[in-house]
Amino acid sequence: LAARLEKECGCLVGVTCMPEYDRCADKTVAPHKPWGYDLDQMGACFAQAAAALRAESTRPDAPLTVVTHDWGFAPGFSFANSHGCDRVVAFDVLGDRDPRQTYVAAVKEQTYQVFFGIAFLLSRLSVQLARWLWMRPVGFVVFKVFRKWFAPAGPLDQGCASLKPPNPFHLYPYWHLLCLRWFSSRATFRRMLYNLSAERLITEKKTPMLFMYGVEKRNKFHTEKIVELVRATPGCKVVPVANAGHWLYHESQQAELCFREVKAFVLGK
Repeated sequence: LAARLEKECGCLVGVTCMPEYDRCADKTVAPHKPWGYDLDQMGACFAQAAAALRAESTRPDAPLTVVTHDWGFAPGFSFANSHGCDRVVAFDVLGDRDPRQTYVAAVKEQTYQVFFGIAFLLSRLSVQLARWLWMRPVGFVVFKVFRKWFAPAGPLDQGCASLKPPNPFHLYPYWHLLCLRWFSSRATFRRMLYNLSAERLITEKKTPMLFMYGVEKRNKFHTEKIVELVRATPGCKVVPVANAGHWLYHESQQAELCFREVKAFVLGK
């Protein structure tokens, strides 16, 4: 998607990831920060990346579009709400300052988060401990036996290369989210939700937004309330993508449709 935006649309594109995900893809490389990065630090890292992209541009006044997927919404929305941008494209996950869910949806989402958060915590003691005593046995129960309940990705996502077993270090966002949820004050947790919310972006910041999600994904990380707010806001658009799941823009799913929508939105057509 990024390569096509650069080649076919003449965009200057920067591709980033969660801090140190790329560096620690090689599991033998020790991270600079063994406990990972909290949500504020993720946003600060994203701001540095955006500044580097701006420095490369020959047009300082060129509009800046932030494109996020999955956990990328955290640094992306944090940056967009704190520093501002011209447009936001969000795939799959949409932040909500007031994520009221049904009891079943809340259990599903928090079980998923707790599993990975504890896996990260155990990996700080021993990666093998995390893998053999937690991720494999408990993961088998949660994501194999009860996969229709707890596994967000569906059958359409199985062919995507990005579904390889992760380095346990890559799970640090879940740990920091749990720390905020369990150990911080309610005011601190609400501040975090507000800074990552789509509502703040489109109502307070007046930032146009395109939100796309795969209809076939088992468990969706957005509420109908926030989707309807985006859909009803002038300048914003919601695109449910049929025959697609978590990796909706992957070449094995609906890459062409996603590219057309993103291209039209980024170029303002």
